[in-house]
Amino acid sequence: MTARYPSIDVIVNPAAGRGKVDVHSILTALLSGRGHSWGVHCTTGRGHATELARAAAARGVDLVVAAGGDGTANEVGSGLLDSEAVLGLMPMGSGNALARALGLPIDPAKALGEILDGDVRAIDVGTVAGRHFFSTAGVGLDAAVCHLYASRPDRRRGFLPYLALTLRAYLSYVPVETVITLADGVEIRSHPTIAAVANTSHFGNGVIIAPEALPDDGVLDLCVIDDTGVLRALWHSRRLFRGTIDRMPGVRLFRSRCIRIARPRPGLLQVDGEATEAEAILKVEILPRAVRVAVPRGGPR
Repeated sequence: MTARYPSIDVIVNPAAGRGKVDVHSILTALLSGRGHSWGVHCTTGRGHATELARAAAARGVDLVVAAGGDGTANEVGSGLLDSEAVLGLMPMGSGNALARALGLPIDPAKALGEILDGDVRAIDVGTVAGRHFFSTAGVGLDAAVCHLYASRPDRRRGFLPYLALTLRAYLSYVPVETVITLADGVEIRSHPTIAAVANTSHFGNGVIIAPEALPDDGVLDLCVIDDTGVLRALWHSRRLFRGTIDRMPGVRLFRSRCIRIARPRPGLLQVDGEATEAEAILKVEILPRAVRVAVPRGGPR
């Protein structure tokens, strides 16, 4: 049998996972006897996955699989930009925003099976503050939640701990005046609870932040949510999971090739779910179709 991907590297984040995933057993079951040459590499810290991915691309590896969450996918994808290698995803994180947006099952074994026999799609990549993002970047409540999630002493993962942190952050979050300028000169002044730039529709954990966002349309989607009060926010939160966020009070959606975000002072920025400190003024841009990704055959565009 001739394999579509003769050589495969799987880059595993040992810290990721909704429980323990036996990656080696999955790979043995799905790759043995199919004509693949494959290897497994475990990351040892932040940035290591990018180094491993760059090395794989330089060796001419056909498929480089990120086995982990959105942070691992971000690092591996960043290492494959403008290369011939194809990015594959084995979702093992809490949010799995990129995998969901690309129509992959949120089961590592099923996802790998889908990409081995699926299609290849070139997608856009966003850039901000010297970093790349594949799903979203944001400077509002989402960044505060990601910061709390990473720094919490209780390392439990999953949707419920994330929801509890979101409620905690929401009750103490104080929006700051933010001026957002689009490529056509349109200026948006707000004290947003959320100011998120999306390359894909999903935010993680099934939340759909930009229903019309496509990862290969050459533009970024901007979602600005003004503070509407606790009770109204709770009542309309169901729309975040139904793809009807545009019907929520205080929500404004825009599209642009580049976006300038100006805050009164430096603050938190989340990039694909990872929080970091960033400058007060940020320029968000897009790299059209900068990475090739393995997706299910006939999956969503």
